[in-house]
Amino acid sequence: MQQFAGQDLTEYFPYPLTQGCSSLVNDNSVILVRNDSLIQDPTAIHLTGPNMQGDTSSALYQITWYRDVFLPNIRQYYKGPLVVEKDDLQQRGQQGRNWAVINGIVYDLSDYFNTLTVYSDAPNYEFLNSQVTSLFQGNPGQDITAAWNALPLDSNTRLANLQCLQNVFTVGRTDPRQTARCQVNNYLLLVFTIVICTTILVKFLAALQLGTKRSPARQDKYVICQVPAFTEGEDQLRKALDSLTFLNYDDKKKLLFVICDGTITGAGNQGVPTHRIVLDILGSDPKVDPPAFAFKSVAEGMDQLNYAKVYSGLYEYEGHVVPYLVVHKCGRPGEKVKPGNRGKRDSQILLFNFLMRCHFNGPMTPLELEIYHQIANVIGINPNMYEYLLTVDADTEVTEDSLNRLVACCANDSKVIGICGETSLQNEERSWWTMIQVTCPITPSDYLGLRILYQSCSCQGFREFIRYRHLSSWLFLSLPRQVL
Repeated sequence: MQQFAGQDLTEYFPYPLTQGCSSLVNDNSVILVRNDSLIQDPTAIHLTGPNMQGDTSSALYQITWYRDVFLPNIRQYYKGPLVVEKDDLQQRGQQGRNWAVINGIVYDLSDYFNTLTVYSDAPNYEFLNSQVTSLFQGNPGQDITAAWNALPLDSNTRLANLQCLQNVFTVGRTDPRQTARCQVNNYLLLVFTIVICTTILVKFLAALQLGTKRSPARQDKYVICQVPAFTEGEDQLRKALDSLTFLNYDDKKKLLFVICDGTITGAGNQGVPTHRIVLDILGSDPKVDPPAFAFKSVAEGMDQLNYAKVYSGLYEYEGHVVPYLVVHKCGRPGEKVKPGNRGKRDSQILLFNFLMRCHFNGPMTPLELEIYHQIANVIGINPNMYEYLLTVDADTEVTEDSLNRLVACCANDSKVIGICGETSLQNEERSWWTMIQVTCPITPSDYLGLRILYQSCSCQGFREFIRYRHLSSWLFLSLPRQVL
């Protein structure tokens, strides 16, 4: 069977005419002359019947072998019809092949006409109706369904000829992939692709800044700059904190709010925990070890109970002096595996919980009371004065004028609640690979990550600017209590 793999073996299994065209042929000696060019091994042809098989012990000796043995067995296997493309059907019809289409099925009468030629139009070989054969001879390669239905044949003659065509002369079906039903999917995909590409192109053109960049007026709103830290190294943390400190904004109205998510040591930090690196950068006294305060984390079971330590002070860089507050989630006593680590979402909800309870005078956890004390009494600013929250990853730097532009955008339009900043790579011009990363994986994820307020808090990317309170209307944009 290996030599026949992938081939059309229709010619090797001829349907006996007395079985396939039982209403038209009753002589077992009548057989069709097959096209020898399609047969590579004549010994493999399964001829059936007493006239074609001399071996009486062979199963092929029975004239009903094809119907009773072959067809039931072949139905057990997965198979599908051969399809013929419309252009190939017409082209080969013009070249002399006598085939045509009736109701989507391709019938080939080439062997029938070849047999008539060989046997000089012997009456016993001319078993098909003359009107049917004339239809195939006059329309090779065409769809003759309408002409077939219009033939003046009685029902018995039409049924007998159609049954003979289906059993003996069927070679396949027309290719449905070229029909409108199948092509509509391709056109829909093409339309949607054009719409998406057009949208991307329009947004790209709209984002181009062809003119000079105008600087907004200096803003005076109080802003919390939140930095979640996990396993970043000293260089990344220092660049992020220095860029926030060096912002072209009033230093007294900025607050660096760093949340160290657990007592974690990152790879390459030489065994120094992340919170210790942050405190060393900010210049905190290593001898200071404040007590841990309890709070409720976003977790399950015992992990909901968590503890954190609070550090505060002033950070000086390049002539800028900015107040800072560090919250180190150290975990409950006895916690061994990643103590205090609950994820970025927990870090942001920790801050939102604190701000909500400040503005609504709600009951606070011990940790929130300590944070309030550090901001109000040590740093000297009422927490209710802060209106905006800038979240920046610990491995991200911000440009000098970014904060002033973000605040100005919200100040000029009270409907703006959140803004997702435009992110770029520092080495974007190094190679073509870094260039395409600027627009492909970073920017879409940032815009999709602006899921702020009401149903969930935004934690994807941590490069967002949020207005969480409007002082003019004393409106606090909080998360629902079931989320908190």
